[in-house]
Amino acid sequence: MTPADLGYQQPAEWTPHDAVWTAWPHDADEWSDGLDAPRAQLAAMMTAIADL
Repeated sequence: MTPADLGYQQPAEWTPHDAVWTAWPHDADEWSDGLDAPRAQLAAMMTAIADL
């Protein structure tokens, strides 16, 4: 049985949806220039999404 058989799908990015799943940058080892910029960019993206 495949994920599609179980009803899972990957909709197109322009398909209307009810939620957005994201993760907060927290592991400094993965961000060589620090966490401030990625966190600010993610916060801006979240604000833009919330305004829709």
